Amino acid sequence: MTDPVAFYGVLSSDYYTMSPNQVIPFERSYTNFGGGYDALFGLFQAPVSGYYQFVLTCQAHPNYMVNLEMVKNGNLLCRAHAATHYQGGYCVAMVHLDKGDDVWVRHYNGQGTYLYYSSNVPSFSGHLIKAT
Repeated sequence: MTDPVAFYGVLSSDYYTMSPNQVIPFERSYTNFGGGYDALFGLFQAPVSGYYQFVLTCQAHPNYMVNLEMVKNGNLLCRAHAATHYQGGYCVAMVHLDKGDDVWVRHYNGQGTYLYYSSNVPSFSGHLIKAT
């Protein structure tokens, strides 16, 4: 039987300016079973091969928008967009990872650069569904 693998990280403040492909480190880590999430760099590295589920949430500041994407080894899994008036954006992915594969969140274009923090949103989380 495989030990549990799960993480949950949130931002601790707003991101006012982001460049294209800038990695977003969700530096306040509340859960990190299995030690796969690096809060300093915002990178999850699979400690075991298996099927995983990941969730990304984001929120825009009034009169701004934000565009983020979740990637596996640099390849798009899903995108989240949030617009004005504290609207939320979400992205959920279920994917197979080999041991050592990486998943992270980044800004995905030159627009939508104001990521707003409030009540543990934005967040990035994931967990192992089944080891293979």
